[in-house]
Amino acid sequence: MHTAGEGQHYTLALLASLFEHLPSDVIVRLLYDIGCQLHRSCVKWGFLKPYMSRTTF
Repeated sequence: MHTAGEGQHYTLALLASLFEHLPSDVIVRLLYDIGCQLHRSCVKWGFLKPYMSRTTF
């Protein structure tokens, strides 16, 4: 891992896997030490786009 952006990959992969196994009516609230950074990346680049309506940072 060289930059913070590369580290986000692990969080995004974990969240995508989590959402694949949860019922579609479940809302996930995320507490993450750099949650604002993750939220900004998701909005800017479309990461987790299918799940953003079910996510609170």
